[in-house]
Amino acid sequence: FYKGINTAIGDCSIVPSVGQFRRNFYAFTGGMFSGVDLNGGFVLGGAMTATLLPLPNSLLRVQALGTVREIMIRKMRLFFGFRVCDLLLKFVEEDKNDRCYRALHRYYNNPEAKNDFWSSDIDVFFAASSLEQGLA
Repeated sequence: FYKGINTAIGDCSIVPSVGQFRRNFYAFTGGMFSGVDLNGGFVLGGAMTATLLPLPNSLLRVQALGTVREIMIRKMRLFFGFRVCDLLLKFVEEDKNDRCYRALHRYYNNPEAKNDFWSSDIDVFFAASSLEQGLA
């Protein structure tokens, strides 16, 4: 199993939420898929393995900041409403200066990290419903 990831019997063997996976994937890819329509496509390879595995204990404290942020977003939505809050969050949702993002990015992309994720690949596949559509 991967170094630094301590899981006990009964613990999650993958990330506990889709939100956590999305944060991990965004940090792993450096946001290169933001705004890309992957409708009819899917991503495989080391990117999926890396971002689906639970985080090491050293990163869980940093991830708590993300949880606090999500609670604040929910409270903002109650106060301001969904439309106003979501409009505001478009400008701050993917902040690469965020402490949590930086820690995750270093974890996945640093050759000196104690994992092999930095050399992982990202495989993107697209499926078409017909040969003509696939050749278009």
